[in-house]
Amino acid sequence: MNLLNKEKNKKAGLYIRVSTELQVDKDSLTTQAERLKTYCKQTGYQIVRIYKDAGLSAKNTNRPALTELMHDIESGQIDVVLVTKLDRITRSIRDLCQLMDFFASHQVHFTSLSESIDTKTAMGRFFYQLLGLLAQLEREVTAERVATDMRHRAEKGKWTGGVVPFGYTTQSLAIKKAKQKDTNQKDTFEQVVNNYPDAKKLYIDPDEAETIRWIFEKYIENNSVRKVAILLNSKGIKTRQGELWPQTTIHRILKSPIYIGKTYYGKRKTDPVSNKLVKQEESSWTIVEAEHEPIISEDVFNKIQELLSSNAQKPTKTGRTYLLSGLLKCGLCGGGMNGYTFTKKGEEKSYSYYKCWNKLQKGDVACKGLSIPAIALENFIVDQLKQLSENHEFLSDKQKIIIELKENFKKQDTTKEVQQLEETIVSLKAKLNNLLDKLEDGLIEDEDFKPRYKKIKSDIKVLEDEKCKIIGLIDNEQIVINNLNASFEEISSFGSNWEFLDDIGKSMRIKSIVKNVRVTKEKVELFLYLDVVNLSRTDRDSSQRQA
Repeated sequence: MNLLNKEKNKKAGLYIRVSTELQVDKDSLTTQAERLKTYCKQTGYQIVRIYKDAGLSAKNTNRPALTELMHDIESGQIDVVLVTKLDRITRSIRDLCQLMDFFASHQVHFTSLSESIDTKTAMGRFFYQLLGLLAQLEREVTAERVATDMRHRAEKGKWTGGVVPFGYTTQSLAIKKAKQKDTNQKDTFEQVVNNYPDAKKLYIDPDEAETIRWIFEKYIENNSVRKVAILLNSKGIKTRQGELWPQTTIHRILKSPIYIGKTYYGKRKTDPVSNKLVKQEESSWTIVEAEHEPIISEDVFNKIQELLSSNAQKPTKTGRTYLLSGLLKCGLCGGGMNGYTFTKKGEEKSYSYYKCWNKLQKGDVACKGLSIPAIALENFIVDQLKQLSENHEFLSDKQKIIIELKENFKKQDTTKEVQQLEETIVSLKAKLNNLLDKLEDGLIEDEDFKPRYKKIKSDIKVLEDEKCKIIGLIDNEQIVINNLNASFEEISSFGSNWEFLDDIGKSMRIKSIVKNVRVTKEKVELFLYLDVVNLSRTDRDSSQRQA
């Protein structure tokens, strides 16, 4: 009898989920909740909370309400998890197994009503694994069917969807652009449909196509992707997203057979285990004549491919190891600076510089650029770190800094701030539940629900992150102090055995202390992992003269 009462007093978390398209997904949130409540009444389970995920797929476990459920399980608030159907919580056998392992590790039972699965029994555990395998099989078969259909479309020369290539447009993209220019939506829609009658076909965009022809023309003239990107950016022509052109995008355009009126499919394939796109061998690609019109002639395209292939086969110059690689930031634009080695014609001596990546990739439009002698800058940084490692006055301040940190932790009374955040979070969650109720009752359209739902969820996440950050300041006091001690140790031992280290070892030692270095021709700012230190130097004349 005691065991029966214990079973009845179990604390239940009810998990419910619907997809965005409620007209397709007949199992609404209300229906699921009522079924689970009835089951709890029959079994005597105490309902702790109903966890709702609306408009979210079950392909993975990255869902807000499911995350909250798992958090409550970890804190001991839940004894049993209930769902109406197995696919409400997941459609992946891998995720299912991970969830079941998680539940088991916290002594939490799982029950699915429709499949009569109850993990309290051996048969229930067997059936959940079997049903999970079948669900996974169904998903993979569906994915294979979609892949086959896409390949058939490609083989017929039809566009297989995805991001519309620059230079082309589609009916939906043309409607979107037209609406931004013209408020008369009815006339706009009719005009676009007349110009682009097939919703699943690529059509040439006159303005973008002109840019594509210019890109191919300039590459033949200059035989350099970098020069084309710089010229394009200097003309003020932006990408479709209004951004500067990177070299990678130019290179991808020059290699794409789309622009000679062909279509391709199968460059990448989704791995059924990892769900990640994996690049496939070129022999397995499908490349055929397409329905859309070409922008570039095959002669021009083939000539471009020969030039690209020739450039790719040129041996790369092997330069020195750059000690500050990955640490340097351009003081003009904030972008990274990379090391480059040059050898003048007729000379054996090489010259090493750190140069602004944005300047090299995108030209003067992105950044006026910096070119800093590498040896001089590296010597300057190493000299500053050695001086700091020998600064006994600075190193002796460690204990004072730790005492000051502890005092700051004591002074931080965050109780009231955390309480205010929690009250705001509760208020937002109430709004969220109210919004879900309106969705279920048909008082709000799906297209209006989604942005409001996302906005509230985003606000809640920001506040919860802030709350965790504040609490973490107190919880991590010892971690901060340990890191502080480690930073002092790294600094004090910086110069030891320096002359016996190879370049890779020297680079690693610098990176164990330095977060990043911001540099201009007049100033070097050195930021260490020891947050209390910020070294700035402007007198680099002597070091520059050594270059």
